[in-house]
Order: sequence, then structure tokens, then C-alpha cells
Amino acid sequence: MPEKERITQTAAKVAELMQASFNLQAQKCQLIINRTFDILVDQALLTCTLDSAISFEELADNGNAHNKAEILLLPEELLAFSFTLKEHAIPLPADCHQKLTANLRLISYRIETMEPPEHFASRLSAAFKTIEPLENHIISLY
Repeated sequence: MPEKERITQTAAKVAELMQASFNLQAQKCQLIINRTFDILVDQALLTCTLDSAISFEELADNGNAHNKAEILLLPEELLAFSFTLKEHAIPLPADCHQKLTANLRLISYRIETMEPPEHFASRLSAAFKTIEPLENHIISLY
């Protein structure tokens, strides 16, 4: 099968698992997951969107690729999200790189692996399902 067709088929599988659309540029596939919620600050209601970027590139003949994700989470979502990633039926690769960056009310969870993109997406999809849906969810600050 030609390489471009193989990448496109893999991207379609990953997008289906993540329930997102994908964008292909050269040998890289990128997906953006948007989560919208409301924040109540001093009786003012603000609508916010968290964008999470997921990508894979360098798809090898054996099906492995360089997978990356930057997931934006609320602090109360971190425990369930990270637990699901670690306890998923498909274990994290031994050479998985993870990094957390936190500020007042937001956590950036970065993860990189070398594995089939479908495994990476399956794990992330399960983790997203464990955190409470933010639709119709109001977060009160202060």
C-alpha cells in the first residue's frame, strides 16, 4: 500500500477513536479536541474553550509512529485522566515521556510515545471519557 494511503487510513482510524477530524500535512497528522465550559467569576459568566492537540508523524512500516499530545485539563480532572492512561488495557510504552505544567486553574499534560497511533488514541480516548463532560458545566472561581 502506498505510504500516503497508509497514513490517511491510520489518521482516519485515530480520528474515529478520538471523535475528531484530522488534518494531514506531509507525513504528519494532527487532531484538535475542543472542550467548552462556563466559568463564573464575580457573578459574570464566561465561556471558555480548552484546545488539546494530538498528533503523530514518522509512521514506520511496523505501524509505530512518533505520537504527541498536549492535553489541557482542569486540576480536578488530572487524577482520573492520568489514572486511566496508566491503567488502560494497552500499557504505556516503557520509553513514554510525560510532562505536567500547572498554573492557577489549568494543567498542561504532555505525553510522547513511539507506538502505533491507534494504541495512543485508544488510551487517550478512554482517558477523555473518564473526566466529567464539561458541556453544561459551570466552574466557580473564588
